[in-house]
Amino acid sequence: MACWSSTDIGKTMVPFWDGCTLLFYDSLTDLESDHWKNLPHSNPRQVVFRNYSKLMLVAYPENEQCCQAKFEHHLIGQGERVKFFLHYYRDTNPKSGLPVVFRVEVNRKHYLLCAADRTVVLKEGEPPKNIMGRKSEYIFYQKLFSAGIPNAFKFESSLQEGLYLAFDENNSLYLKKEGQSEIDETMRVNTELLN
Repeated sequence: MACWSSTDIGKTMVPFWDGCTLLFYDSLTDLESDHWKNLPHSNPRQVVFRNYSKLMLVAYPENEQCCQAKFEHHLIGQGERVKFFLHYYRDTNPKSGLPVVFRVEVNRKHYLLCAADRTVVLKEGEPPKNIMGRKSEYIFYQKLFSAGIPNAFKFESSLQEGLYLAFDENNSLYLKKEGQSEIDETMRVNTELLN
């Protein structure tokens, strides 16, 4: 049950269901130029991502010659490579979906999932507290994949509007345009919360 105070009157509280918790954020706080701001009261969620074939998303940031994240069977010794953190953001120009940044830790270094043209890469760094502008290589909009499937999402790039995280025939992660008529299972990302 949500608790409201007199200070909430006249504000627009934006709800989002992340599959586990109903989150609310005030869309009128900090009205300023377009940007994303890390939600101060939302701890990052540690998750494992699977595609519809039950393969896990595995990060390979040290491999610059090919895809740096791909879906594959979980192998012993890949423990840290499959544990991603979702950092939640507030958007001063709200869109459909919840803005998130993906982070993974490999060999004690932090990497962020980034959109680059139609590819997806991992760049070393920490999630920024503020991201200025209306487009960012780091921000993806988390949206429900389909009604009735609570832990299945699709992630739209804020940098490349209309392009979503998907996997190809080699199970490599890339950005793909959403079709108009049918449900595209290559864009379906199932989440398993670890914390």
